Amino acid sequence: MFRSVTRSSSYALGISRGPLPLRMWRAKWLYLALLVPVLLIYIDIPMTRRQITLAMILTMLFMTQRFDLFLVMTDGGPGYSTMVPALQLFQSAFNFLEFGYASAIGVVLFVGMLALTVINLRVSSGASD
Repeated sequence: MFRSVTRSSSYALGISRGPLPLRMWRAKWLYLALLVPVLLIYIDIPMTRRQITLAMILTMLFMTQRFDLFLVMTDGGPGYSTMVPALQLFQSAFNFLEFGYASAIGVVLFVGMLALTVINLRVSSGASD
């Protein structure tokens, strides 16, 4: 009797003297398979929704402004698969000398980033409530 009590308590404390029995491994995996999705869906994701939204908005703002990596690595190609709006602006202004088209792209980018910034400010101010 005493031996089984010490064995079960040593398993609970994680200081076993041998491998866990197969039934305990199965129970552990069943417990994790049922518990982890419930914890993620009902606790973790709702609690971090504002942080996830903020990270997504800041990433979108950053990626609309950044074109140097795409310019150096691929120059917008193959085809136009890596063409981003900022790279299109740069190429039309300085490679093709179409300054009107480049300024129109700049205005559209400005309005888009302004909208994302307003959303970012609303999400950030809601986080302090």
